[in-house]
Order: sequence, then structure tokens, then C-alpha cells
Amino acid sequence: MSATETGLNLRRGVAATLSATLPRAIQLRLEVKTQRARPLGDVNSAMRDLDLSAEEVFALVDSGLLVAFDIAAREDARPTGRRCLRILARSVEKFRESRGRKRLDLEWPEIFKTIFGRAITHPALTGLEVKRGLNCTRQHVGALSASGGFKVINEAKPGRGNTPSFTTASVEGWLKSRLL
Repeated sequence: MSATETGLNLRRGVAATLSATLPRAIQLRLEVKTQRARPLGDVNSAMRDLDLSAEEVFALVDSGLLVAFDIAAREDARPTGRRCLRILARSVEKFRESRGRKRLDLEWPEIFKTIFGRAITHPALTGLEVKRGLNCTRQHVGALSASGGFKVINEAKPGRGNTPSFTTASVEGWLKSRLL
């Protein structure tokens, strides 16, 4: 059987051809999983990328070698030790590249832009941008908003495309307060 008969294009490689045969919805999901789309990862991502245990990742966060945020919705959850950590993917990459000898050297405006794709000077962020930036669910963004973390410009409405919007300054202040 020839390559044409099997549907494989050997010049593009088998993996490229196999992904092209997947349904479009799955293709889009595979393309979304990039650093640009996921600037913050959870502890499991850092464990996988660095081949470390959770305790070792927590130690790196506590020592400041990894840039991390506690995005827990409730303030009262934090003193009990229950944290909802998100770790900046670029800090994991820098740690891995330098073999643990260098920390990520980014100023706050660069970190913010890495997470949200916009400069701090932009007046507003949508709920979708916050959801994607923090790598969390829509419900979590709603809980953060309800807890008073963000100043709401437009409330969420039922239906598709009716995401809330928040002032960039309130999201920035909240995120800065959650930097570990």
C-alpha cells in the first residue's frame, strides 16, 4: 500500500498527518496548549515539567525560584494552608534551562503582560481574559469577583458572549497581593 492510499503524507510526518485526521474541535484543543495560551500552570504541570514532587515544587515556590500566585477565591482558605497555586510557565522554563541556578528576571509589568497579553495601561480585562490568564474556570472567576477581588465594570449576563469585565487596576492589585 502506498503512502497516498493510507492517507499519510510522509513529507509532513506521521504525527502531523494523524493530528490532521482528528476532529476540528480536538485539533483546536491541541493547538491551544502552548505557553502563550497557558502562561500559568498548576503544581502538577510544574511537577511534570521539572520531574519533581509536589513538596519540592512548593519548596522552590517558597524560596522564590519559581514565580507563583495563590489564586484561592476565599481569603479564609489561605491561613488553613489550602492554596490554589498557579506557577508562571516562564519561571519553570528558566529554572529548567539554568538547572536551578537562576531565577526569572522579569519586572512586574512584563509578568502581567505575560499572563494577560495586555499592558497594565489597558483599562479593562474581560472575564474570559482573566479565566485564560489565571488558567481557571469561569466559576472561579465569578467567585473571585463575588469575594470583592475585582472591581466590576460590566456584570455577567446570561447567554453566550456576555462575560463580565473588570478594571485592569483591580485585577493587577489583586494579583500582586497574591504573589508568593
